[in-house]
Amino acid sequence: MACPRCGAQYEGNFCPRCGAPAAAAAVPQPMVFSVTCPRCGTAYQGRFCPRCGLPAGAMPYAPLPVPRGSPDLHRFLSVLWTLAVVGFLVFIALNFAGLLLSPPYVVPGIQGITSGHNPNQTFATGNANWSFRALNASSATGTYAGSGGNPDGYLAMTLPAGSPVGGMWVEAVQFTGSAPYIAEAVLDYRTQVAGDIVISLEPTAQGLNFSDAVVLPVTATGTWTTTPTVDVSNSTGFAGTYFLKVAFLAPNNSAAAQVGFDNVKLGWITNAYFYLYLPLPLPSLLWLSWDQGQFLAYYGFLVAVLVLSAAWYSVRERKRTARAFSAPLENISTRLRSMSAWVAVAQVWLAGTFFQFVVILVIEALGAPVTSPISTTPTNAWTDIFQLTAASVWEEIAYRLFLIGVPMAIAALLYRLVSGRPYPPPGGPGRAGAILRGAWHYLWGGNLRRESSQEAKLAAAILIPVSAFLWAIAHAAGGGWGWWKVVPVFVMGLGAGYIYVRHGLGAAILLHFATDGSLALSLEGVGGAGLDLATNLFYIGLAIAGSGFLAWYALYGWEEFKDFRRGFQARVVRQPLLVGGPPGAPPGTWNYAPPSLGVPGPSYPYAPPPPPPPAYSPPPPQAYARPQPQTWAPPAAAPPPARGGSMLPQGYAPTYHPPPYGYPPVRFQCPYCGWVEARYENRSFTCLRCGRTA
Repeated sequence: MACPRCGAQYEGNFCPRCGAPAAAAAVPQPMVFSVTCPRCGTAYQGRFCPRCGLPAGAMPYAPLPVPRGSPDLHRFLSVLWTLAVVGFLVFIALNFAGLLLSPPYVVPGIQGITSGHNPNQTFATGNANWSFRALNASSATGTYAGSGGNPDGYLAMTLPAGSPVGGMWVEAVQFTGSAPYIAEAVLDYRTQVAGDIVISLEPTAQGLNFSDAVVLPVTATGTWTTTPTVDVSNSTGFAGTYFLKVAFLAPNNSAAAQVGFDNVKLGWITNAYFYLYLPLPLPSLLWLSWDQGQFLAYYGFLVAVLVLSAAWYSVRERKRTARAFSAPLENISTRLRSMSAWVAVAQVWLAGTFFQFVVILVIEALGAPVTSPISTTPTNAWTDIFQLTAASVWEEIAYRLFLIGVPMAIAALLYRLVSGRPYPPPGGPGRAGAILRGAWHYLWGGNLRRESSQEAKLAAAILIPVSAFLWAIAHAAGGGWGWWKVVPVFVMGLGAGYIYVRHGLGAAILLHFATDGSLALSLEGVGGAGLDLATNLFYIGLAIAGSGFLAWYALYGWEEFKDFRRGFQARVVRQPLLVGGPPGAPPGTWNYAPPSLGVPGPSYPYAPPPPPPPAYSPPPPQAYARPQPQTWAPPAAAPPPARGGSMLPQGYAPTYHPPPYGYPPVRFQCPYCGWVEARYENRSFTCLRCGRTA
């Protein structure tokens, strides 16, 4: 058809040269499209796809994307994708089953937290509860001295001449409450001969087990000296009676010598506590407590966060998740690029698990040890369950929220304060509220999109690797895993950071729990060896399935990097194109020139009239009668645009038609009037032609 304003030949609802609406019939009819959605394949009639929301107005301007590869290959990959993601959902469901079964194991353990010490530590009134035994078949003897100690009585030992000679004092100590325990000992000594002080805590009274003992070499001293505090917790794996042993061994004693012990103090406490820390950049302790009430409250908080996170994403993302599973088999890209948090968590976990699986195989093939701090017994299983549950929540708060969310929120707040943005819309929140809200949404994550600013993307690109690196170092240095864990934890940290900025803190917690919560059922003894074997085989199968997702994310990351780099290289033209006036016009006079589209048609030496007001259907043809030629004159100076308003000149028509919705780079097309330029404010687009917010 021919444009009623400029005469350009075109097909569509708006003239591609001047933007004038097409001439309508005498009785306007609503637009009806009979199309197949290029994104999800749904056939429908209307302005928007009822399944994925793709605007119908974008379809005449962009061809359908041509998928790479054969349709049969895409169907096969879709089937594998479905099996892998469903397998992950079953796997994490087992983790939540173990979490919900954990209170009968964890709560009694917390209620049994207690502490104590050995009796008769200072020997002020005697050597009650202590007994002496000679070592190495020597004739060493032990007695109680009522004076001369530090400050009163002490345990005296007489060593005969010989090599080697020695003796030990033994005391029974009762351990109660929840196991395991932390036990530490310290004492004062005075000796006339060099030798070794041996401190041990053992479940039997006979002999001296050097494998669980602490040996302190000392020299002869005539004054009382205090030993350093030593850990004697190696054998304290159950509640009951233990025997504290304090011995002295002289390797070469030329003459009889005296050895004295005083203030022999042993303190013990249940080895279960909770702590809060921040990585600054290494973990800095904020809070440490053995208090039963605080412990129970913190454990309840952990369980509530995990359960509520799973429920929140299951309800909020139900349509997106269902859309990913119900997409046509030929469209594997729809599944891989799903906006569902559950799908993203599944894909990242599968990719990271496969990478760690490969690292373990390589290390074992090289003959290096794969160390782990987890050493579970029936008595300490409840502490491992608690620690793994706590790591799933607090490590994500420490390394994702505090290392990524807080810096991005502060930077966004300062940027908005300095730049004066955003400008609140009429009737909306005040400027202060808009500024705080714009910065606040970065704190909890889940708001970084393709259309986000380049500054926000740059901040995330810097903070995510930093957070992952510090997280990996903490596992190797303070977590007891060893340095082999650095690389796989770093890779998983990159995935957790991506999930955090893309889907939120709760999704990152679920990703972490998918790994740390997998031992819950085994630690609780549910199912026995049969369930352990089945779970391990299931885990290996999911790890192998993750190889495809690791390759996908490698390609996806490269595409994102190229798009991110192009965003910094692009230059946006914000001023209208100016051309000189006609021949003979005075210098300095300018006029707007309509963009050339390569379409034949007349051109006029004057500014065309402004486009008509927007409408759902074009006005009658007579409203757009072709204007008659007239003498050129320089246009009157237009008033400056209002703050935050449109910068478009009169008669400006866009020359760019956006690609399909959802493909990089993200472009705008108004679903009401078809305009392709908009202003982005407060996480929404405002059309620069009709002023409607989409």
